[in-house]
Amino acid sequence: MPRDFLLVVGDELIEASMAWRSRYFDFVAYRPLILDYWRRGAKWTVAPKPTDFKKLIDEVTNLTGIDWLRRHLAPRGIRVHQLTFEDPRPMHIDATFVLVKPGLALQNPERPCHQTKQFKAAGWNVIDVPIPLMNKNHPMWLGSNWLSMNVLMLDPNRVLVEAEEVTIQKMYEDIGVKPIPVKMRHANSIGGGFHCWSCDIRRKGTLQTYIDWD
Repeated sequence: MPRDFLLVVGDELIEASMAWRSRYFDFVAYRPLILDYWRRGAKWTVAPKPTDFKKLIDEVTNLTGIDWLRRHLAPRGIRVHQLTFEDPRPMHIDATFVLVKPGLALQNPERPCHQTKQFKAAGWNVIDVPIPLMNKNHPMWLGSNWLSMNVLMLDPNRVLVEAEEVTIQKMYEDIGVKPIPVKMRHANSIGGGFHCWSCDIRRKGTLQTYIDWD
């Protein structure tokens, strides 16, 4: 899942380290592709890889990594914000908190964001998503039925969403976003969803401030 370890900022590919020993070498599968982009002019940065897996604030993030990214992106004028959630088993933010477009965010009602008030104070609308329709007996590995939130925004007005999750499709319609249903439930069984399985390489737009807090 390329989204788990690869961050694209402008013309730079940032290769993150993986906090799990079992996924330490995930990058190997994508190295030929990254090399190809680099040879064609992209910047390529590899974040420091940890040798001590004990001093983590959770299973997927550590404070030193946040500080490293903050310092690395500061010269570009990019600020890194830290979000926290009511989640005893943190895994990936894309099944917990989704930025749909400027001013609109979705959150998992079972894992509320501690910074919701700050988002609302900044003029954002934060909406709780409906309960997933996935059968609780559906075979899963390292995932939950909240993969219904794991969608891919094609642009501010269109979104790829699991075909069987009709309630979340209705929610998107109600907020003015066209859902494009795609049947991928079988792939949820091995972990991840549309957002995990993809990684934006090219985007249109300019650097803007969407959340004005330190």
